[in-house]
Amino acid sequence: MPVQIDENDGDRICYGMIYQVDVKLSEQNMPELSSKLRDSQAGDHPSQSIQTFTVEPKTDHMVLSFQDGAPFGILRDNLFKSLSPVLQREKALLLEGVAITHVICDRIGKINKSSDRVIQVDINVYGRRQDGKRIGDELASKKIWLQRPDKARLPYENPHVINFPGIEQASVSINDVQANSGANRPELEGEERVQQFVSEVHDSLQRANELETTTGDRRLKTGLLEHQQRALTFMRQRESGNIPERFRLWKKSQFEGQEMYIHRVTKTRSALQPEERGGGILADEMGMGKSLCLLALVLETLVDGRKWAEEKQQEEHHSSKIKRYSHSTLLDKIGWFRIVLDEAHVIRRPATHFYRTCMELEARSRWCLTGTPIQNRLQDIGALFAFLRAEPFHSIALFRRFIVAPFDQGDPVVKDRLVQLYDSLCLRRTKDLLTLPGVKEHIRQLEFSPEERLHYQGTMNILDRSIRERVGQYDPKGKFGQFQARLQLRILCNHGTYQKPFSWKRSSLKDANEALTVDLGMDIEVRTGPVELAKAPVSNPNHQNHMGPAGVQWSQQDTLPSKDEYFNAEGYSVKMKALVEDVQKDLEEMKSIVFSCWTSTLDLVGRHLQNENIDYIRIDGNTLMSKRQRLLDQFDKESGARVLLMTTGTGAFGLNITAAKRVFIVELQWNPSVENQAIARTIRLGQKKEVIVIRYMIKDTVEEEIQSQQTNKRKVARLGW
Repeated sequence: MPVQIDENDGDRICYGMIYQVDVKLSEQNMPELSSKLRDSQAGDHPSQSIQTFTVEPKTDHMVLSFQDGAPFGILRDNLFKSLSPVLQREKALLLEGVAITHVICDRIGKINKSSDRVIQVDINVYGRRQDGKRIGDELASKKIWLQRPDKARLPYENPHVINFPGIEQASVSINDVQANSGANRPELEGEERVQQFVSEVHDSLQRANELETTTGDRRLKTGLLEHQQRALTFMRQRESGNIPERFRLWKKSQFEGQEMYIHRVTKTRSALQPEERGGGILADEMGMGKSLCLLALVLETLVDGRKWAEEKQQEEHHSSKIKRYSHSTLLDKIGWFRIVLDEAHVIRRPATHFYRTCMELEARSRWCLTGTPIQNRLQDIGALFAFLRAEPFHSIALFRRFIVAPFDQGDPVVKDRLVQLYDSLCLRRTKDLLTLPGVKEHIRQLEFSPEERLHYQGTMNILDRSIRERVGQYDPKGKFGQFQARLQLRILCNHGTYQKPFSWKRSSLKDANEALTVDLGMDIEVRTGPVELAKAPVSNPNHQNHMGPAGVQWSQQDTLPSKDEYFNAEGYSVKMKALVEDVQKDLEEMKSIVFSCWTSTLDLVGRHLQNENIDYIRIDGNTLMSKRQRLLDQFDKESGARVLLMTTGTGAFGLNITAAKRVFIVELQWNPSVENQAIARTIRLGQKKEVIVIRYMIKDTVEEEIQSQQTNKRKVARLGW
C-alpha cells in the first residue's frame, strides 16, 4: 500500500504539481463510478469538493485509487516510464492525484465508448525538504516540470523555481527577468494585442454605471466623493453577497427539467446556489482614493467583524483538536476577518515567494487594491482572481483554460467571458470622473562632454571585451551578462566622470539589486549599502538581512566600500548640471521631487544640491517607515525643504506627495509603469496645480534604447489600462 501523507510532518513539503495528466479509467461501470464520486462529496459544496487519489507504482503501470483502496484508473504510459526510475531511487517521494469532483463527474457523464475513458488529473509531488534540489534535477532530466499546486496538503517549495543570489527563495523568476529587463524584452506586438483587447473589455463594463451611493459612517472625518460612495456600495455588495442578478456569475436555469445554477463562464452546473461573496478588486486609477474607500468599508463593518470574531472564538473554544504548527506556517493558520493587498499587482507572478505567502492566508473576505490589474499579460489578473478564491477561478489553470488559451487562439467568446468576470469581481474607473490638474511632461536630451564620452566609450570597450572573452564560458558567480553591461552604462550616464573606471572588483551588487527591483516593477526597496559582487558567506555572524515590503530579502556584508571609494573626488556630469539648473528655477515658488532608482545617484545629487546651498529631504530604503511620514509632513509644510530626494521604488509604494509641483526623473526605466506610479503620487485628490515632469536622457547611449522602448510601451498603454 502507498505511504500516507502526514500533514503534521514538518520535514515534508510539496514540490509542486504535474499538470493535467491523462488517466485511463478502470474497467468498471461508469454510473457506479460517478455515484462513488458524488457520494464522496456529500456535505461539500459541488464547486469546492476535491477528490484525492493515492498513487501506487506497479511492475508495468501506476494505479490511482480512491482513499478506500477501490481502483480509479491507470496513469498514462509515457509519464509512468519517466517517473518509475525516480520513484525506485527516491523512496521518500510520494505522489497524490487531485481533481475537482464535479469536473471529473461531468467528463465521465460524457463518455460513450471505451476509447473515451480518459480524464485529466493533477499529480502533487511530495518529499523531504532536504531532497528538493536532487528531486527537481531528476524530474527536469525527464522533462517533467512542476507547477504551483491548486490544492496541496503540505507547504509548497518548488525546486524548479530559479533563485537569484541575494534574493530569498525565487522572489524573482527567470520569466520576470526575460519579460521586463532590457536584455531580453518581449515582442511588443503581443503586448499591443493584449492592451487593445483589455481596452475593448474596459469599454464594455457596466457595473460602475449601476451602483447607488453609500455615504459612509459618520465617524469618517474625510467625506467620500461620489465615486468613492459608489465604490463603497460595490464593496458592501461583494462582502454581503447581495449582488444584482445580472452581475452574478452563477445564473439560475432549468437543466433537464431540474432547477440548476450554471456558471456564466465555465458552464459548470450546481444543484445548490453557490455563495458569491468574499471580496473583490478595487482597480480605480492611481490617485482616486482607493485607500479611503477601504477605510470606509472597515468602519461600516466593525459590528460584523466583532460578531464574526466572537463566533470564531466560540468555535475554537468548543474544538477539542490540538494541532502543531511550525513558526513558518503559523501566520497562515490565523483566520482573518478581512485581508487587503494594497498595490496588489505585486502578486501577479505566481512563481514568487510573496505570491505563495499571500495565497496561504485565510480570511472571510479578500480584497485587492491596484491601479494596474493588468500590466502586459492577461494572467496578471488571473493571479488576483486566484487570490480572491473566486471559484472556480481560484485555479489559475482554469483561468488559462477559459480566458488565456481562447485569447491566444483568437476565439471571440473570450471578451464576453472577461467582461462577465470583471463586472462581477472588479470595479474600475478612470480619473476622467475627477477634475484634477494636468501633467506637463518634457524630456531633456543632453550631450556628454568630451571627457564623459571618452569615459563611456572606454567602459563600453571593457564590457565588449568581457562579452567576447566569456562566450561559451560558465560563470558560476553570475557576474556578467547583458543586464550587467547595460547597468554599468546606465549608471555612467548619471554619474559622468565622477564614476570611477569600471572594474568587476569594485562593481556594486547594491546597484544591480536596485536596478533589477525597479526594472521588474516589484514595488520593493533595497536597504543596503554598496556591496562586493560576490556571494555572501552563509555562516558569517556579521551578515545582516533586510526585508523589503514585498518579502524580498537582500544581503549585506559589514565591510562596505565608502562613498569616497565609489566616486572620484572631482568630476563632471552633464546630467547633474542640468538637473540642478532645473531645480533652481522657480525654487521658491514650486517644491520638487527628484527620483532615481540608485541611492548612489541620490548621493551625487545631494552633493550638488549642497554645493548650491539648496536644502533637501531624502527618503530611501534605509529610511525607517516610522520616520517617513514625519519627513513627508515636514516637506508638506510651506516652510519646509523645497526638494525631496527619493528612490523610485519608494515613491511607487503607496505615498501621497501632493506638495510637489515638479517631478524630476534622473534616469529612464525599462519599465515605464514604475515611473508612472511614482509620478502619480503627486497627481492625486488634493493636488490643485499642474504638475511638471522632466526626464533626462543622454544622446547616443543605452538611454536612447530605453527611450525607444518607453515610447512604444506608452503608446500601447494608451490603448487600455
